Amino acid sequence: MSLAYVNLATDVYFVCLNHALSTEGEEIVGLLVGEVDENRVAHISAVVILRRSDKRKDRVEISPEQLSNASTEAERLACILKRPIRVIGWYHSHPKLTVWPSPIDVNTQDSYQMMDDGFIGMIFSVFNEDPSKKGGRIQMTCYQSQTVIEDGSVEKKRLDVPIRLVPANYISNVCMNALIQLPRYLCQEEQLAYQVTNQMQLDYLTRLHNSSVYLRSMGQIAEVICGPLLKMLEERILNNEIKRKKLQNKKKELTTVLEQIYKENARSRISESAVSSPGTAKCHLSPPISSEDETQTSIVQGEMTAEIPEILNIPVSPRSVSESLDPENSDGVLNLIPSSQMINEPSSMEIPAESSNYMSHGLSPTVKNTISEQKENNSPIPYPKN
Repeated sequence: MSLAYVNLATDVYFVCLNHALSTEGEEIVGLLVGEVDENRVAHISAVVILRRSDKRKDRVEISPEQLSNASTEAERLACILKRPIRVIGWYHSHPKLTVWPSPIDVNTQDSYQMMDDGFIGMIFSVFNEDPSKKGGRIQMTCYQSQTVIEDGSVEKKRLDVPIRLVPANYISNVCMNALIQLPRYLCQEEQLAYQVTNQMQLDYLTRLHNSSVYLRSMGQIAEVICGPLLKMLEERILNNEIKRKKLQNKKKELTTVLEQIYKENARSRISESAVSSPGTAKCHLSPPISSEDETQTSIVQGEMTAEIPEILNIPVSPRSVSESLDPENSDGVLNLIPSSQMINEPSSMEIPAESSNYMSHGLSPTVKNTISEQKENNSPIPYPKN
């Protein structure tokens, strides 16, 4: 049974495309790692680059040992990603060739599908020139093999499978490690080919020629693969640093906005509380008032603060406000009540001469004179004029 379609992550596509563009005269090969759900949809999330045992312009082969190592690598990736992933496909390149699979590619795909009916194949056609656009062209296809009976004969034909690219916000660690391992695999292939030729009985000039070809191949890998890869990684680091600075500036702006919102909310709560109780203010007295010692106490009414001595525990306000301290109030809170709300209260007090020094501050001091005595005599209490 064929697959419905294939979901290919963009970071996996990036690694496969770089692998295909690494060599212009030879085909490359690798394995696709992922999972197939119950809806027959393949999800490819990783790639395994293989070392080629035979590399030609129109043919590529991998050894059974490489397939076994790839299965072990897929199990390791499953532990890292914590997903039941496995090898579900293979890919290779067609440099300067059409993207459609050859009969050999279809037969190879059919042999893989005998072990797993969800196995897929991908082909990347690279280094092709488009005459109409006067530039290079890169093509990709995904296929499976199907058995077709025509005129009494059984044939293997390709079955195209739709493919969808799934955007990725960043290159995963698995794909980045595979991309970094690409120059190493290419160097190992060149070293293996050079060692095989050195085991033959060759003359001096042939050995010198083989050494020169080996050095040229290694230099080409460093120039074409390692150099651009290193530059790409450096540019990604710079881009990440720029993004980090932008995010930090955005964080500072948001923090400033939040602080302003908190301040505005605090001011609005204070104004709402002042509107709800406009004639009452409260002041906590600490330490407790003593009748003998003079203790400096702050009384706050609006924005005005005055420090006065406690003599009779009856503080006096500078404006036309009469104060009363509730003797039953044990929490140390002083209630200031406007004079318009008080009935039958004295409107003036007698100020002793020794306390006249408080008048310089624009405040009326308290006097050591009980209001009860004035009430018994029914005589008014004179209030000094400032």
